[in-house]
Amino acid sequence: MGLFTQGSAGVPPTLINSAHSLHTIAQRIIQYATAQQTFWTTPRQSPQNPQVRTTPQNELLALHKRQLATLAAARANDGTLSPASKQLIDTALQYPTLAERENTFADGARPGVYPLTVDDGTERGALLAGTFLITQTDGSFATEPTWPKGRSLSLGDSHGPVVLYTPGEGFEEFATPAQARAALAKRLDQGGVNAELLLQTLPLALQNRAEQPSGDDLTLRIEPLTADVLAEGIPWMLKRQQEEINKQLTETLTAATPGNPLTDPTSTQAIDDAADWSYQLDSSNALLAYHAKLIEKQQPEWLKNLTPAQEAIFLNLERSEKKSTDALLPRLQKIPSLSDFSRDRMNEAIKKLYPTAQIDADKLKVQIDETTIQDNSTDFLIADLAMSILGKHITTSSEQKHLSLTDLALKNPTGFLPRSVKKTTTLTLTLPLVDIKGNPIPDSNGKPIILNDEQLKALINTADVGGQYDKLLKKELAPDAPSDLREAWKSNLSDAMEKDAFLAQLSPTAYKEQAAEDKSSKRAAQWVTAILDHPNPANRPKVDGQSIIANALLDYGQPIHGVLVIGNKVDSSLVLYTPKAPDGIAFREVADQKAMDALLKKDEWKAYIADRKSPVNKDDVAKRNEAIRDIPNNPFTVLSPDKVLDIAVKEIKVAFGGSVLKPIEGNVQDHLYQQNVQMIVDKADHQSVSSAQVAQQSFINKATFGVEVGMLFLDFLPGVGKAARTGTHLSKAALVALRTNRKLLPKLISKPGLAHTIHVDFALATAGIKGVRAAPLRPVFRSSTTTSAPVPRQGPSTSTGTPSAPSSASASTSSGVTTAATRPSTNAAIPNRDLSAYTVPNEVISGRPLRPDGTYNVGDNWYVRFTDSTGANGVYQIDSAFHARSGQVNIINPNAPATASRSSRTVASLQSAGNGEWRINQLPGGRRGRERKQMHEWPVNYTDYLLSGGLDMTAAGVNRRFATRWFREGANESYVNQALAPTPRPNMPAITPNASPGELARELLRTSNGIVFGEQHNQIATNVMLIKNMQAYADEGVTTLYLEGAEWNGFTGYTADEISRIPPQPRNRIYKPEVPTRENVLAAAQQHGIKIVGIEHEHLTMHSTRPFDDDVANLRHTTDRLRELNYFASKVIQQTPPGEKWIAVVGRRHMNTTQGVPGIAEQTGAISVGVYDATPGASSVAVKHTGPRPAPEERLAANATVGDYQVHQNVDPYLKTP
Repeated sequence: MGLFTQGSAGVPPTLINSAHSLHTIAQRIIQYATAQQTFWTTPRQSPQNPQVRTTPQNELLALHKRQLATLAAARANDGTLSPASKQLIDTALQYPTLAERENTFADGARPGVYPLTVDDGTERGALLAGTFLITQTDGSFATEPTWPKGRSLSLGDSHGPVVLYTPGEGFEEFATPAQARAALAKRLDQGGVNAELLLQTLPLALQNRAEQPSGDDLTLRIEPLTADVLAEGIPWMLKRQQEEINKQLTETLTAATPGNPLTDPTSTQAIDDAADWSYQLDSSNALLAYHAKLIEKQQPEWLKNLTPAQEAIFLNLERSEKKSTDALLPRLQKIPSLSDFSRDRMNEAIKKLYPTAQIDADKLKVQIDETTIQDNSTDFLIADLAMSILGKHITTSSEQKHLSLTDLALKNPTGFLPRSVKKTTTLTLTLPLVDIKGNPIPDSNGKPIILNDEQLKALINTADVGGQYDKLLKKELAPDAPSDLREAWKSNLSDAMEKDAFLAQLSPTAYKEQAAEDKSSKRAAQWVTAILDHPNPANRPKVDGQSIIANALLDYGQPIHGVLVIGNKVDSSLVLYTPKAPDGIAFREVADQKAMDALLKKDEWKAYIADRKSPVNKDDVAKRNEAIRDIPNNPFTVLSPDKVLDIAVKEIKVAFGGSVLKPIEGNVQDHLYQQNVQMIVDKADHQSVSSAQVAQQSFINKATFGVEVGMLFLDFLPGVGKAARTGTHLSKAALVALRTNRKLLPKLISKPGLAHTIHVDFALATAGIKGVRAAPLRPVFRSSTTTSAPVPRQGPSTSTGTPSAPSSASASTSSGVTTAATRPSTNAAIPNRDLSAYTVPNEVISGRPLRPDGTYNVGDNWYVRFTDSTGANGVYQIDSAFHARSGQVNIINPNAPATASRSSRTVASLQSAGNGEWRINQLPGGRRGRERKQMHEWPVNYTDYLLSGGLDMTAAGVNRRFATRWFREGANESYVNQALAPTPRPNMPAITPNASPGELARELLRTSNGIVFGEQHNQIATNVMLIKNMQAYADEGVTTLYLEGAEWNGFTGYTADEISRIPPQPRNRIYKPEVPTRENVLAAAQQHGIKIVGIEHEHLTMHSTRPFDDDVANLRHTTDRLRELNYFASKVIQQTPPGEKWIAVVGRRHMNTTQGVPGIAEQTGAISVGVYDATPGASSVAVKHTGPRPAPEERLAANATVGDYQVHQNVDPYLKTP
């Protein structure tokens, strides 16, 4: 056992002969954290100014300040930071201490600089190191008293505008301190990378506690430090660094692993990563945020002025794209990268030869000795004679390189180098075998094993990495067969194209020509819709009477993968689809093919096209080279261009003459999938050389086609790729990985935020093309859209769980208190607040003074006095005094385990009434921070958005298709959830024989909150039953009658004037002309205080603008109609306020599950009752269903008996006389 140096490229690890024992070394490593502290705080000669001695900590602070000043200057220069904010930042940096600011600025006109803290159970809290707030004023007054309330400020609506700085977002501008706090609290509540970046500036124990700090824990008041805020933050960061190092060292030294863990490269790397805390100060994420601001500024004006409805649709489309990307990624991650595959194949090959060897092909370094002999003869006698005399006729050169066995296997050097009559190159390969710890592997005689040239070539030839990887890709990606991966890819493609199509439809310049028939959108938009909705041409609808054709684009005979050209056979104009285009525009209309060719000839488009073409086959390249060599040619004569072109056409299959459109005969999505698979295989092929290729052709130098190995699957993702959206950030792990090895990028693509921060288009960058948009088009959102969604009415079964808006706080001892409590308790909404069970003895605070904030301090615990509803004044323990100075505390259960979460221990939230008195806040809810507030965030399904008061986006034709898609996504998700966790339904009570319909209703409404009545629409039994039994429904608490055929127009109910809008029931010739109608039902309902609410939607369920033939098919109860109405009706019904009961009238097919679609009764957890006309002469009667039920997966027969119960209603008075 020993210590080894860390190897590098071409240099294997070497043994260190240390004079110290491993135990001594371990002790010294444990002292590393202390040594770090000493390093940072010990003065030394400054590298920047040798005349000055200063500490590295101060040098780091000065560097960080220069970074901040530069960042502020750059942002002010390009207009992403206002002059007022720039002035505030300059002031904070120029006058960092409280004394400096107070000596420089007059009272009443002085900016404030404040740290921000988080509740950690102490009075002052823990510092969010590196985060600070700059306010326009610091609360002082120009007249006496200067500080009437001290130097602390409430984070309210005064003292703005403000600038907030965080390591994750850089500088942000807000109108008030309250807005800045709200933004910071939101990040903590939402979790993810943004929250992680904040939490990692806190003490490690605080971040790792059972319940991480949330927005509720963020301070409500701020106080200035006397010292420099930034200078104060750096020691906190260094302290956190020490905690990370100690934690990792402890885990490493106590790990139950064989051998010395300190010599394990993985362990040492983990310690290095723990010590790396530079990302909090290097402004990486602040620069990313700055980049995002720049992108927003550069977006076209129309993207900055979208309506809230358009922003909401985009957010949903983006959410769908992300969701399908997340579904695709795990399937792609099952396929190893080419380098991983090569490593594993070579490990297996060596294990077959040496079964006991523990090796890693990535760390095995092959020595390559290359000798080149160059014949410099010119065929000129005198020149050649002169070179012979000078000894330069033949020259020899040699070079030694090192290459990992993994990389060598990709090159497959088992053949010969290209032939040349002038140059001969010889490669000699040797490989010393070492194990994963760098120890030589001995043979049976104890001598180190060194594989020679022939052994290595045989080993690599047998492994055949390139050939086997091609087979793996074709098997896993299955270009010609259905598979889960294929369907996931097509779903992701569809989502990406839908989002691009929506933006194109909003763009004022993307489309030009008007449609001849449907004037609601441009003709090109309708072409795109036809392709997206009907990728298979067999059922694709016509636009303006013309068939719409999707074409593949070929450039010089090669397909441009992912690109489509849409048109028809009549019009010259075309729609070009270019995902991740140089200018960010995916769909655009061009006048004709000539105009398209002109666009594609621009430099940036040439690079774009080149990046989307499969690399030329290496065998074809080799054939071209051989063909050129075989041409008899004078050495002094240049090969004629026409001859070169002729060879290119024949051997490389290059076609000339510009772009060619090739109609896609089958499914467009399948075509694009196959195209992308071929691209991936070709690019992988150009990063390896198979043994079969070696056998066909002498080994040639690797062509410079394709991209990095790991980038292959980035290109395969329709919705992410190399240009993705802005607005997210890199975690510490992501930054460390990117710094360490850029090839790890694809492995981190599924990490939150990483894939979405890659804005550089590598093809354009390497081409040196300037001024090209690297990020895609994306709206610049209003804060109201991105911060919260509308809040639906709270119902007993609402699937989204979105709570209703909280009411103002009220007090148990006085009125008018409206400040929200810090941590509302789930018990806080209960009127009776008897908290006597949670009191502690008065002796606990005996002798302790009442503090100015109204609390008592005993050791590490805090207490308040409070009078609950019993009238007894008692002592209660609170979770901390952190928010007490802001007038808010939370009573906790003193008997709850200390390890329990704070929210579970909280039993009530109190508001200060002054003079040490406290009153209770009765806020509904009670979920803490992240769990509570995340419910208000996007995404929200369209139906909840609509039912909660959101704008109906289907009203405008331009938005209707996308809103409908959003609606259907919500329906699909709801049905999946229903299948996984069906809504519980009540037990079905027995009823007395010959029970009346009214008796049945009373019995069922005592068991269930709702009844779904299923009717045959051309029968009047339901109308008769409802009118006769409306009193019974009202007596049992029914407030709402939900009705199929009636459009939802809010929850206030239909009026007598509006009832005429409900389509009449089909006429039935068996009845007399005068029969009970829906108007009569409305009158009876209103008489008993029951409102009628519609459960249809004009466009989502009724499709009022759909062509007649499609509409008829829909009304005949296709599966679409079942899915749409059952879902929408259930969502409407689920908005019934708690405590109220309801009845619904729908067609029998919608009542219970049929054709595999869950019925309204199943989705709402209600009881179903089928309603029938009774046999003439029979009395009205209700029965419980006892026979077999219709198969839920089959179509319901017209004469089927359905429902948990049936009502047979006598309608004799309305029947015609036979």
